[in-house]
Amino acid sequence: MKWYYKRGPDVNCIKPHLEYMSGKPVAAKSREISVLKTKALCKKYGVTMNDLMLAVITKVLKKHFVEKGDEQEEITLAIPYTFNSIPTNPRDYVFYNNFTSLTLFVKLTSNFQEALKNA
Repeated sequence: MKWYYKRGPDVNCIKPHLEYMSGKPVAAKSREISVLKTKALCKKYGVTMNDLMLAVITKVLKKHFVEKGDEQEEITLAIPYTFNSIPTNPRDYVFYNNFTSLTLFVKLTSNFQEALKNA
């Protein structure tokens, strides 16, 4: 964990404070994304759906940062992750508050092909 804290907190147009987590929820709505179109794009570029989504997110975030006058090149994302297995029957699924945070250091780019390579 030393390397994580040595890195220092991200300070940017989305998180302008020095705290690691403020506890303040920040969210926005987005349009629905067609799974069939997404799978077709994955096949076209030879990537996984996770790679495609991460590439789209880094490109969109870079655009947002530039619009806000923030030239940040990299950000840290904390993604909830669980080691629980997914049951085969949806009725057997139980919601637990049993997860950890997966930390990703993401390079922001406006070039989609570069974003796919970085994903």
